[in-house]
Amino acid sequence: MSIGYEEAARLIAVASSVVVTWGTYAQVWQMWKTRSVRDISSSLIWLSSVNEVTWLNYGFAIHEWPLMLVGLANLPACVLAIWAELKFRSHSQPHEPHEPHQPEPAQESGQGSRDEGPSRRA
Repeated sequence: MSIGYEEAARLIAVASSVVVTWGTYAQVWQMWKTRSVRDISSSLIWLSSVNEVTWLNYGFAIHEWPLMLVGLANLPACVLAIWAELKFRSHSQPHEPHEPHQPEPAQESGQGSRDEGPSRRA
């Protein structure tokens, strides 16, 4: 029994969607567990949610079960992510800016520094 290209592509898309769904729920779990959204951008949360609703709508429009299934599976994660964004964003502290790395001062070795160029002996 062999499957056609279209069915194989559909199965691969479903498998990859399972991986993405797993990652989405893992991120949402982390947001709620830490009560922080400071390590994820607001735009990612909102645009991912719009993307998911759009694909869900498209799946229903063309009666494509994999799109509907994935959209319905991801919808609760999107709702929880938006809820966490609204609930925890105001409580999250902004990241502290990192201090620029300052090189260690060169130690005196008595042989001159690199900036002086090669030493000349007479």
